[in-house]
Amino acid sequence: MIQSHLAGTAFGKAEAPPGPVDVLICEDFFITQHTAKKSQDGKVSIELIGVSRFLSTCYRIPFVIQPPSDAKHFADDRKLKAMGMWTKGLDHPRDATRHMLLYLAKNGLIDLNQLRADLDNR
Repeated sequence: MIQSHLAGTAFGKAEAPPGPVDVLICEDFFITQHTAKKSQDGKVSIELIGVSRFLSTCYRIPFVIQPPSDAKHFADDRKLKAMGMWTKGLDHPRDATRHMLLYLAKNGLIDLNQLRADLDNR
């Protein structure tokens, strides 16, 4: 089973993943003038990426970091809704799903032609 899991962020409740972890995928974060002015979220995001990288090393789990724009363009809201993978509420779980789908596609773990055909038939 393939699952997207948002484990403990500054915005969500920390919880253990539902099963073995094959890869740890993080959304990259860049400090810009805009994000620096917004709040301390940037500091927390960078720290969480560092902790994630450290834990992946400790547990010998591959660590992948992906730009937010790549995931958003690959699986926009319309596509998530068409696939039945849209979730109500915060954007963070949807972003985690986008990153999971992008990773699966980049690594040939989902058939994009079949996915397109399935979406066309809905």
